[in-house]
Amino acid sequence: MKKSLTVAAVALLATTAACGSRPSADELADALQEQAGHLVTPEATDCMAQALVDSDVSDETLRQIADGDFYVSDSMIEFPGSDDDAYEIIRQCVTDDTTPAENAE
Repeated sequence: MKKSLTVAAVALLATTAACGSRPSADELADALQEQAGHLVTPEATDCMAQALVDSDVSDETLRQIADGDFYVSDSMIEFPGSDDDAYEIIRQCVTDDTTPAENAE
């Protein structure tokens, strides 16, 4: 009984910490690739993810992105809010990655 309560407490703390913390580049890259992989290559999503983590974009905005809470159409990615830093990061990574997503494999 005591062991199961300890495990439950550790799991709860880990979950709570993950919700309020800055997401990792891997979490962001996974979400970006899953939802926007038809627009950009894996290299571009990796670039965007790392640049976002290293940026001044808020933890809250990054958490929304990692949770998949952003809009993707046939030709654009729209992040929550109007974070100019995030858009500049996308533009730079996509501009530097000239290989269309369909031809990346």
